[in-house]
Amino acid sequence: MINSNSMPDVLRWDNFYFNEIAEYINQGYFYQFPDDWRERWPSLAALQDATPIAEILRVRTDGNTYALFRPTFFFNNPSEKGTGHFGVFLRKDWAEAVGFELKDVYTPSELLEYARLIKENDPGQIGELLVPLSLYTSNARDTFIDASYPQFDMIYKEDGVYKWGFADERTLEGLKLWKQAYDEGLIGKEFYTLNSDDSKNAYQVSGISGGFCNATNQGWVGDVWEDMEAQGLNPEECVWVAAVVGDDGYYHGNQSSNFWGTAYFSADIDPAVFERYMDICEFTVNRDVQLFMNVGFEGVDWQYGADGKVEKINGAEWVTSWPLYHLMSICGDDFVADANNVSEFSWLGEKYSKKVYKVKDELVNEDSILPIDTDSYGFSSDAQNLMTEINYKSILANLVVAEGDLEENWKAIIDEYAYIVEPAVNEMNELFGE
Repeated sequence: MINSNSMPDVLRWDNFYFNEIAEYINQGYFYQFPDDWRERWPSLAALQDATPIAEILRVRTDGNTYALFRPTFFFNNPSEKGTGHFGVFLRKDWAEAVGFELKDVYTPSELLEYARLIKENDPGQIGELLVPLSLYTSNARDTFIDASYPQFDMIYKEDGVYKWGFADERTLEGLKLWKQAYDEGLIGKEFYTLNSDDSKNAYQVSGISGGFCNATNQGWVGDVWEDMEAQGLNPEECVWVAAVVGDDGYYHGNQSSNFWGTAYFSADIDPAVFERYMDICEFTVNRDVQLFMNVGFEGVDWQYGADGKVEKINGAEWVTSWPLYHLMSICGDDFVADANNVSEFSWLGEKYSKKVYKVKDELVNEDSILPIDTDSYGFSSDAQNLMTEINYKSILANLVVAEGDLEENWKAIIDEYAYIVEPAVNEMNELFGE
């Protein structure tokens, strides 16, 4: 589209590939923001300051601005330290029945202790269909590896030197926990055939599982609540939501880029059209306007209840202005992160989702969060692109179910992919190493 000179006035991309965008800027395909754009549209300037990537793109190109990044969170960031919302949903009633302590945070090893108690005692009298923890490949990876070592699938800088995270012993330690869960029958024997719906439905629909791991934002908690009630269960009595952190008891993560989607403008756009677009976006960076965009007209679609929170009027359907206006300034995640802004499940966000962020924020230490590498962020090349041939999801699942010695099998994978990894790591050290 761009190379064929048929670029529309406004182009929005979800993904961000630095080299590609920088090349388009160098070739003059994108519109350069006027020098005084920050003064004219101060709210949009504040939005750009909410994501570190906007400044990285500006500094590493020609010092001007060509993109409008759309922050995930702005008004209602639930975490002061940039922690994530991954956690676990347990059967509260089952945990109490087997004497497992209900806490606000668990490590992977503690979740295995819970799963063993569920398997041994079967408090729900499920029988042979019982799945202590209903995990599929992705959330098992997030539980056993990512929670302790989120750099396992990256080439990243540590102590000034770039390395491949998969070859680190911390990846092996996470794999050992995962394999332990598999060998003991604490997760499904065919977890690698399941998807996200299979994982959650075993817990909240069919009721054969003692827990599953997932995002704990308000939408997901509300989904669990509705399904549990459909089973005839009282969620307050049978659902427990908690954070998952590393096996060392601390939170681990990569610094959030805090954006989803970027708008670029054709170099041929009429300046008046650009200014009108920016004026509209500037107008939307306002709490009252965000309320209108997401739930409609006050007095028609919604009203403030006695508790000061937004509630529907006469069961009105809240139809947002997706996909156009909803995508212009701030991600919808920001709106639903405010418990005053949402539907009948708003209290769930306040009670459960924010709890997960809060407890993780309290478990951040100086080594918890890997900062964005401003020198190499978004860098791509032939050598780096070859790294996409490594299917971590398949590799990890195969290592867990494979016979033989896990460590030897893991080392064999490292050797197998050395022809791809070593050139990529060497390139990063040559270009960006210290």
